[in-house]
Amino acid sequence: GCRGVKVIVDGRNLKLYPLGKPGFHGGTETYVTVLSGGLAAAGHIVHVVTADLETDEQRGPSEHWWGPKAHPTHAQAVVMVHGLGGAGEYSGDHLILATNGIDPDLGPDGELAGIVAAFPVFSHKHGELLCKRNPTVPKERCIVTGLGVDPLEYSEQNPKVAGRIWVGNDPTRGLWHVLDIFEEVIRLRPEATLHISY
Repeated sequence: GCRGVKVIVDGRNLKLYPLGKPGFHGGTETYVTVLSGGLAAAGHIVHVVTADLETDEQRGPSEHWWGPKAHPTHAQAVVMVHGLGGAGEYSGDHLILATNGIDPDLGPDGELAGIVAAFPVFSHKHGELLCKRNPTVPKERCIVTGLGVDPLEYSEQNPKVAGRIWVGNDPTRGLWHVLDIFEEVIRLRPEATLHISY
């Protein structure tokens, strides 16, 4: 389609790992980086707003990275990552909420979902869970990116094993709780093992 669209990607809600600075980047930080680079490579003008940069950086002819305070506030498309906190300082034609979870900040009682033009989701299942958890999110605005895991495909590669539990390994998905209770698991099931990968 069209080229030269000005896009702001606000990643200030990403604070667990660095987004703009070097260091370990989690999946969401990598997603934002790849998305922004891809949009710039396609000829769009991209401004990425981060919580961790002190000075702005130009990372390509049309890709600009900014700190949390001095950054552009008007674009044709504004992409908020993980929540709508801070969206009020922007103006634009389309507000998009990109989340890899099902609990984004949508304001009190989810009232801000109605102003969002699109909710990119990783899979149909992700969209289904997002709408179930947040009834104010219109399912027709969930756009499947195809970046997620198809649960049927995943289960074929990893057959069910009695007593095996799969747990997301990100600290925000319960890793610390698994580590806290694992001694009790071993006490009850001495043959239990714990495998962590990323």
